[in-house]
Amino acid sequence: MEIYNKLPDDIKDIILNKYLIYPQKKELLNDIENFKKYKDGIYKIYEHLGYEYNNDYTNDFNIYAVIDNDLMAFWNDDMAYIYGITDKNYAKMFRLLAFKIKNDSYGSKAQHNFHMNINISSKTKINRYLAGLTMEERAKFVSILKDK
Repeated sequence: MEIYNKLPDDIKDIILNKYLIYPQKKELLNDIENFKKYKDGIYKIYEHLGYEYNNDYTNDFNIYAVIDNDLMAFWNDDMAYIYGITDKNYAKMFRLLAFKIKNDSYGSKAQHNFHMNINISSKTKINRYLAGLTMEERAKFVSILKDK
């Protein structure tokens, strides 16, 4: 409450109106908590494997580039994108509202850009990939990592 009390009144109003008057569904809150738990856990696993935090995404030991690459492969059922996008990958993409909107307007370009757009940072792609997974899929990804 100490931090909350220091906030400007307009920010307090937004917080009160959005989260107290209109509480979020329990499933959504559980998913957000699960997202955070698994995201932190994934970074710890890659740190333990020797990957490093740096801004050189061409470096073989860049943690962001490697996680991005591994999640991209996981999304496409470990099939190279040159052979196409799998049906399960499409299903995951359509879970995200932003993709649905872009797909309606741009079609195959939106599908390609979802995974291959080099103008989107690896950090953003990691968040998007993890957000698009179910709790069970996140657990499966981590179990695969633990087997490495």
